[in-house]
Amino acid sequence: MERTQRILDRLPLFYRAWDENSIVYNLIFALGKRLDEADKEVTAILRSHWVDTAFGHDLDRMGAVYGFERKQREGDTEYKNRLKQAVIEFKGGGTINWGIGRQIISRAGSLYARTILGVNVRDLTSGFACYRRQTLEQLDLDGVQSNGYSFQIEMKYRVLQAGMTIAELPIVFEDRRVGQSKMSRAIFIEAIGMVWKLRFSK
Repeated sequence: MERTQRILDRLPLFYRAWDENSIVYNLIFALGKRLDEADKEVTAILRSHWVDTAFGHDLDRMGAVYGFERKQREGDTEYKNRLKQAVIEFKGGGTINWGIGRQIISRAGSLYARTILGVNVRDLTSGFACYRRQTLEQLDLDGVQSNGYSFQIEMKYRVLQAGMTIAELPIVFEDRRVGQSKMSRAIFIEAIGMVWKLRFSK
């Protein structure tokens, strides 16, 4: 539906007023749906390509991200073929043992930052992120202004501003079993203001 709506938004008002049962609307809906499916297929292909480039322990670690273990005495080739199929079909992701309050803060925070900064990264606040060395070398890390929660947002925004891309993979995030969250009111307020500061920075 996302692509369908984007197509409709670009059409003259005359076409947008067509009934949802009309031929025109159904053609646009079918096209938008196929484009949405193509996006998912491209993502799956990219994931399977990452599996192709991994070997040995790196392959095992990639499998662990998807909860997919190597069989006893299974070689890289056999494991890789099974893992690629699992990765392509993977549609998981979510949280375990998160309270409703934390879920609201996490989703609202990402939506807030995504809307103001005008970026397509779904989870800007995620702390589970991997950066290539070459990426970090291209960033002005001395210029990073955030100290708390907004650090995750600022880093991802700087990557995008530098003309690089971000790929997101769904994971299952279980709530901490030991210790307490470092989130405080001061950190929360800093994050709200930092988003606007980033938006209007050069």
